[in-house]
Amino acid sequence: MLFLSSFHRSAHRCATSRVRRWIAICVRRLVVVKPAARRGLTVVELMLIIAIITILAALLLPALHSAREAARRTQCGNNIKQLTMAVLNISSASGVFPSGTTLLNVTPTTSNNTWCRDGDTNGYTPWTVLTLPFLEQQDLYDNLTLGLVPEGRFMDTDFVVPLPNGAPQNLVPMSVLHCPSSRYTFPLRNNYFGVQGGGAAACVDAGAGTQRFFMNGVLYANSRLDFASLRDGASHVLLVGETRWCSYLTPDGQKFNWLLSGKSGDDAIPVQVAGLEMPINADVSGAGSPLLTWGTRGFGSDHFGGCFFSICDGSIHFIHDSGDLTVLQRLAGRNDGGLIQDAMTQ
Repeated sequence: MLFLSSFHRSAHRCATSRVRRWIAICVRRLVVVKPAARRGLTVVELMLIIAIITILAALLLPALHSAREAARRTQCGNNIKQLTMAVLNISSASGVFPSGTTLLNVTPTTSNNTWCRDGDTNGYTPWTVLTLPFLEQQDLYDNLTLGLVPEGRFMDTDFVVPLPNGAPQNLVPMSVLHCPSSRYTFPLRNNYFGVQGGGAAACVDAGAGTQRFFMNGVLYANSRLDFASLRDGASHVLLVGETRWCSYLTPDGQKFNWLLSGKSGDDAIPVQVAGLEMPINADVSGAGSPLLTWGTRGFGSDHFGGCFFSICDGSIHFIHDSGDLTVLQRLAGRNDGGLIQDAMTQ
């Protein structure tokens, strides 16, 4: 009996194991997950996706552009701050502001004949060169020939920096002189001019009355002013401003680059400086050569709504192009007797 009982139990376990294997095989055969059939997008769904992407792009691109312009504008303000501090450091070291541009045989006067008379008409060291030691460019500064000697010229009759100062090793780009928003990409351009003064009319009209010399500011031809000359106060006189009129610069960088100085004699013109005669960002399209005709008469930028200026106290301001022109012209003058309040906006 004990033997039969053990046999029955063994047979039962064997049958149970077979049943379980059979059930498992059936389940695997029955429960098979087949992948769903693939289906392409309908035209309506595709158009809906394109519409959503277009709307998102329309919302995001202006914000991205604004963020990039804000970064460029900040960089531009930093550039003009560095230039301003370099000019002020020159004043601290020498007791006077640098000359905006240096002309031989010319004494600043309101007589047009003085500027346009015959003689040595070539320009010498401009303020942009004098600031080099204070912009960490001492090696480049030492490589240039300065002084009122033939080798010290920075302008010839064809608006080119002559040798030796015009040698290729000296014609290097200066990023601190580049507004990142400028429409021009010439590597040797200068987007920041010294303020030589301002007013409804220039002190001297040269070049058939199209090129303006002002002498009531701080950085003008042969200027050598100290802080005592700023009778309106350092916080009420413009020093450096943005310019967008540099399109006359040739692609090879030979004409009207940042090293070029002014010129007297026939077709006299100040370079690296401008006066505030026209409104900021004035529309001069179709008015002839932007630099020769208009670049000495106003300031502007490719920023929306205005441009940067620095003040003789070292502060930087973004002045809107909707500002009152008379107020701006008085800010450009150093001793017009008027203190202009609240004329500048950050």
